[in-house]
Amino acid sequence: MRAIGAQASLRGAQVSFGIAQFLAARGDGVFSVALRVADIAGAEAVVARYGAVMRFRQRREVDGFELDESEMMVLGLPLALLATDLP
Repeated sequence: MRAIGAQASLRGAQVSFGIAQFLAARGDGVFSVALRVADIAGAEAVVARYGAVMRFRQRREVDGFELDESEMMVLGLPLALLATDLP
């Protein structure tokens, strides 16, 4: 359990550092945007036409629910596209 806690603390520190770097470089403002979409492949195609670059894509199925997530960079801003059957 101790190693898991240390990993979580390290991840939290990395996220905090990333946010601090963003704020130092750009000042206050939007850090990221998340959109719920019905068709993730279609949404990816639309934002790709505007120069978005794929960072990662994942699919999760947990407790009978499905989630497709795609994170892209658009004009230096992280954009998360989410398609899910969660209510």
